[in-house]
Amino acid sequence: MTPQPKMTMDPLKKKTRLYEDIVELFKKKIEDGDLRAGDRLPTERELVEQLGVSRTSVREALRAMELVGLIESKVGEGTFIKSSGIDEAILRVTGGVQDERRVLEMYEVRVLLEPYAARVAARKRSQAQLRDMRLAIESMRDEITKGERGQRGDIRFHGSIAEAAGNSILIGILGAFAEALGSSIAVANAHVHAADIIAEHQRMFDAIEERDETEAERLMHAHIKRAIDRTRFISGRGTAH
Repeated sequence: MTPQPKMTMDPLKKKTRLYEDIVELFKKKIEDGDLRAGDRLPTERELVEQLGVSRTSVREALRAMELVGLIESKVGEGTFIKSSGIDEAILRVTGGVQDERRVLEMYEVRVLLEPYAARVAARKRSQAQLRDMRLAIESMRDEITKGERGQRGDIRFHGSIAEAAGNSILIGILGAFAEALGSSIAVANAHVHAADIIAEHQRMFDAIEERDETEAERLMHAHIKRAIDRTRFISGRGTAH
């Protein structure tokens, strides 16, 4: 077995939404090359000690990173930075997404995949996955209350639905797309009343909780289609809905 590099983490100072700070720290270490695909992460206990945060914050961060496909847990082995052929292909597609055409193309792929994910999630979701979706909506509400756009909670919500659908490739694709579209999601959300953003996601959650597959699929399709329309409107290509 290839020896794993010794990793240490500097303590974090910020005391609000610490799990998000932990996620950003790991992303930075990946971008800087300090962490690479296949590297094993410190244990949960070691992360608590090194970062100087609670075990709850560490668990929330690990869960969020797993939902968007940054890490994977292997029973009896530990938690690793995720890597696979599909991950690398997605990175080539989504990496450095900036231009309007690429953003719209990615949304168009989402409108094909995410309604299916919502339908399957409505059939297969567990109570723990419903809890993740509730927490994501609460995160969106908290962000918006603080004058932000809610994109982090938005990404987490969609990642939770992909997780509930139970397809690892779908989780990787949708997680990578959501991460790449983060700033675009924020801009699109800025053109919608805050209450409407929350209401859209709440309706999708309700359908999934009630195991209404048809309604969950319909609502997700309408949700992504509105995001496409808003993106086109912002770029001057269409009308907002």
